[in-house]
Amino acid sequence: MRIVNHTPYPADALPSKDARGRAFLTVIVKGTFTITSDRSVIPAAEQMPIAYSDDFFDPQNGGSMRLENDIAPFKPRADIVLVGHAYAAPGLRVASMDVGFEVGSIRKRLRVYGDRHWRCRPMLRPRPTHPKP
Repeated sequence: MRIVNHTPYPADALPSKDARGRAFLTVIVKGTFTITSDRSVIPAAEQMPIAYSDDFFDPQNGGSMRLENDIAPFKPRADIVLVGHAYAAPGLRVASMDVGFEVGSIRKRLRVYGDRHWRCRPMLRPRPTHPKP
């Protein structure tokens, strides 16, 4: 099988079989985009490749995942993953703030915190430290 891809986006195809043994094909197309200061969305100059395995912040010890892999035999809808940084308004130092994005009619909001870590003590529940501004 050969994929003919006329887009600037990485693509791949995964042949597979369902529980009844019927063959099906999953096609993956991954686009990376940049959100500009005027809120326009444009294809990124450098497209991220399709990830065939999970990417951890600490590959030696696992722990928190930086990015999950793109491989799934079946997805009823597309994924939208936002990778970026959150900055407080100029002149402000905050320990947390709400951020979000929207694509079409889909809106996602979440709260981000400054750097912190978990304290684990014997016989007590783990607790996060106060976030740094």
